[in-house]
Amino acid sequence: MKIARYLLEQLFNCCFEFVQFDKVIFNPQMIELLFDENNTNIPLQVHSQSAHLFIYNDSDYCLLEFILTHLISNEFTVDLWKFNKRKRNRKILFKILINGGIKFSVVSCRHIKAKFYNSIIQEIETSRDISKMVKEIRFGDILEPLDLSERAENIEINFENNNLKSTKYQLSNKYNSEIKFSIYTKEVYIINNKPVSDVEIKRIN
Repeated sequence: MKIARYLLEQLFNCCFEFVQFDKVIFNPQMIELLFDENNTNIPLQVHSQSAHLFIYNDSDYCLLEFILTHLISNEFTVDLWKFNKRKRNRKILFKILINGGIKFSVVSCRHIKAKFYNSIIQEIETSRDISKMVKEIRFGDILEPLDLSERAENIEINFENNNLKSTKYQLSNKYNSEIKFSIYTKEVYIINNKPVSDVEIKRIN
């Protein structure tokens, strides 16, 4: 136990250029147990410039829990692959996006559902405290049509090659209209007669 704690202390004292989490990760409950009485004043965080997480199976929710609790990174990318329907994965990822602004500058997510995108848009519009949200969020490979918010402002719609549509607009928060986000959605290709879209959400003030 002492050796494991010592090695983790060395890890938490480092800063990495890139880290990839894939199938195996430190158990958050084990970290909590090892540092139950943390007298070292060491933040129990892995620091990196860029981090990437792949979700390969249904039990990988613990990987997202580790990210939520123990990672600080300028850029974080998560690929949910076919596990975007798992409620627990969506719940943890939602927490990362709405509360992780102090830990992540940019968060990118691939293979999410349109419903999850809509929940983030709703949070931007109606949250009473939007200050903790990640300032730049990117979604890739959304396999469903995306709705335009009724509160959208400064709407720009363009059609490019193969009649693929891109939409850019701004959203303000219901309780603090000075907080604004730029939303950019772009259809990148068509599959089974349905558009596949990428999204970029940026706070602009």
